[in-house]
Amino acid sequence: MEKKDIKLLITGAIALFLACFLGIITIALFAIKLGNKAMEYDWKGTFGQVTEQVQGLGD
Repeated sequence: MEKKDIKLLITGAIALFLACFLGIITIALFAIKLGNKAMEYDWKGTFGQVTEQVQGLGD
């Protein structure tokens, strides 16, 4: 192997590593965003149920 080939191999490995790393970060951020939406929705749903129960007790 020539020096040029080794340099190309190292560059390729670094590029592949960065691509994977950025992909993982993007997926993680997207999952957190979706998770927050689901939690927010769940919290509102739970809060609505509690409100209904309290109103039911008052009747």
